Amino acid sequence: MSDYRHRKLGAIPSPKDHRDFHVARFVQVERSFPVEFKVAPLIPEPYDQDDVGACVAYSLKAIKEIQEQKERNTYTRYSAAYIYGAREQKHYRGEGMIPREALEILLKRGVCREQLLPGIYPYPVAATMITEAMHHDAYPQRIKAYAAAYRVEEIKSALMDLGPVMAVIPVYDSFYQGGHLPRPDPIKENMYGFHALVLVGWTKDNRWLALNSWGKDWGELGGYCTLPFDYPFSEIWTITDLVVQPEPKVYEIFVSPWRKGSRRAWLVHMGLFATKEEAVEQVIKPLQDDLARAGQKLKINT
Repeated sequence: MSDYRHRKLGAIPSPKDHRDFHVARFVQVERSFPVEFKVAPLIPEPYDQDDVGACVAYSLKAIKEIQEQKERNTYTRYSAAYIYGAREQKHYRGEGMIPREALEILLKRGVCREQLLPGIYPYPVAATMITEAMHHDAYPQRIKAYAAAYRVEEIKSALMDLGPVMAVIPVYDSFYQGGHLPRPDPIKENMYGFHALVLVGWTKDNRWLALNSWGKDWGELGGYCTLPFDYPFSEIWTITDLVVQPEPKVYEIFVSPWRKGSRRAWLVHMGLFATKEEAVEQVIKPLQDDLARAGQKLKINT
């Protein structure tokens, strides 16, 4: 059995960012779920990142291939080396990848077909191999958005509605065996870094089914593994081609009693605005239009 401890892990935890979309923006989370589930169709067999810290790139490659096959009913292989090498100047530019930065590449640049850039290479080499032709080929494969998931119900909803998700995990001694992984024991086990996997479903015994990128000979499940629902994930991401709808603007309405002499009424205040024009454009004009369609008029006192 091969010793996989020499493998470079390559996932560098993403800094926290409150601007990240939440998966609940794209899927219904509060729902019932089947006892077990597996995304279909899967890729023909697990990929092998070899001795390059490209687990994030291979995870996103596999996710994109599975999603595209489901949506278009055709299987296209995409380039992990493109995702690994096509970083922007502001991105981390060493070995391994920050997951959010890799997702930004898919969002802004897409991913080219594998035939234009096959294989995998250390980052400095991969970066020099990127061409304008690859950028042009990648552009149609851009994603519309990426989103974070945190709870079991969110991950299940993402798997059912959007497809596979990328999970970043801390790697302890017990991970290298593959197969049915236990929850790691940080007291008894050594930690070696972080690694990215692709969650593709769950089993009836409350375990995630995950695709690794260490080839089909890793572990007893042919390159896959299972993890308990309470495995200590570092971050979980889903990608989608659904159009992101802007958050609806919420206006506060204040209702207060009003009295003038013997006349009593209630005043309705529609929030505060920087200018009169802003109030007219955002609230009064739409309200006038709605009332006009109902055959009524709005009287404005200023």
